[in-house]
Amino acid sequence: MILELITQVQPRIFGTLAPTRTVDLFKLGEGTPPRPGIRLAEVVEGFYSFLGFTRLTSKDVVQKSAARGIRESIFGYCSGVTPVLGGEGKFQVALDKIRLGVTVADDEIDLDSGFIMLPSAIPQAQPIA
Repeated sequence: MILELITQVQPRIFGTLAPTRTVDLFKLGEGTPPRPGIRLAEVVEGFYSFLGFTRLTSKDVVQKSAARGIRESIFGYCSGVTPVLGGEGKFQVALDKIRLGVTVADDEIDLDSGFIMLPSAIPQAQPIA
């Protein structure tokens, strides 16, 4: 009864999350200097700790949203060591480690070591001379 009230009648907790909402809420691409990426662990933590933020039914919602964001090329994804931002505003990460514009299963998204980045911060392949 209470779950129905807070999820349907008077929505306070949500079972879905648009990837663009993550970009907006965490102000990716904004600020001085701009913040072009974020660890998914920070995203999960933010939804459960910041006052006034959207509340989610579980952290699985973040996984599904990240998978959709990757598929729709809203942001790129890599896991493992958090990439370092280079001087040109591009992350220093091997291109073959980045997932962008491809289908990724929800359970392949690592909420502990995963990192999402705006497409503008993804390094471009160097042309062969």
